[in-house]
Amino acid sequence: MSLYRRYMVCYDIVDNKSRTRFMNMLKDLGLFSLQKSVFIGQLNAAELRSLKHYAHKNLDSKEDKVFWLPTALDEKRLQEGIGYKNFTFIEADGYASL
Repeated sequence: MSLYRRYMVCYDIVDNKSRTRFMNMLKDLGLFSLQKSVFIGQLNAAELRSLKHYAHKNLDSKEDKVFWLPTALDEKRLQEGIGYKNFTFIEADGYASL
């Protein structure tokens, strides 16, 4: 049983500096860009809490939009689209022992 779950994060952030900082934070969490404002990757519970905390603390809820959701999107489904033919997910290395 994995400690990680795959999440998709989508955002529309007005301020360039805030958007760049948010994008870098997502990369620091190990997420990677599918499109300019869509990231995907695996997060554990602590990383998800960090993402939520950062978003609530640093973004403007009146101007900016961000959502994160667990996703079952896999390579096969993604490769059915355009531009993702050679895309490969990198799995997180955490696991839970039984």
